[in-house]
Amino acid sequence: MARADWCTETQSPTQTDLADALDIGRASMGSLIDHLEKNGFVARILDPNDRRVWRVVPTKIALGSIEPLDDAAQKVANQAFSSISDNDLSLANKVLAQIQKNLS
Repeated sequence: MARADWCTETQSPTQTDLADALDIGRASMGSLIDHLEKNGFVARILDPNDRRVWRVVPTKIALGSIEPLDDAAQKVANQAFSSISDNDLSLANKVLAQIQKNLS
């Protein structure tokens, strides 16, 4: 599952959940959430079980944007990978995974 898919399919994640899923810092995630909230794409709600925790939920605007964005992303991916063989893609994925492991 892609990281962005996880974010839309996970029920009311916290800022920390989102930062971990996207592999970015919590402060950066907070700034991103602030921007998305200001533009009407997400809302913060208090966790009913722990009033110290804020959960991030997509708004109707965000939910209505998912399918068109997925379609556009798929078209770009199809174009980007159209002339690359499955073997080459597999090798590229292995190399990138090793680079990520080396840097972790």
